[in-house]
Amino acid sequence: MAVDPSGKFVYVTNSSGTVSIYTINATTGALASAGTIATGGVPVSMVVDPTGKFGYVTNSGSNDVSMFTINGTTGALTSIGTIAAGTQPVSVAVDPASKFAYVTNFASNEVSMFTINGTTGALKWSRILRAP
Repeated sequence: MAVDPSGKFVYVTNSSGTVSIYTINATTGALASAGTIATGGVPVSMVVDPTGKFGYVTNSGSNDVSMFTINGTTGALTSIGTIAAGTQPVSVAVDPASKFAYVTNFASNEVSMFTINGTTGALKWSRILRAP
């Protein structure tokens, strides 16, 4: 599950291959469904970058990361493609400056590092960091 930095939207990964989108009521905190979007894989985790413009989802079965832009008004996700990660990616994090994304890969015991295009949100593979 991921909450956007503005506190208006929540995103939940589903084993059915989708991400559920919810709006957050500013007064009560109640969630209201705003739809779902397919990831193209089996999503395990999601992160929203600190700017709130982009979202990234690890897909364990397809060994990749789905990339999305986020509509700041509605919270809707728009796919901008996928990028390969290591074997069985399970978690994703973005640094506070929104310049880098890191994906832990369970089965290959490594971390994939990506740079983030600040304009499009697209990830570009940088390198693999292997556990000692």
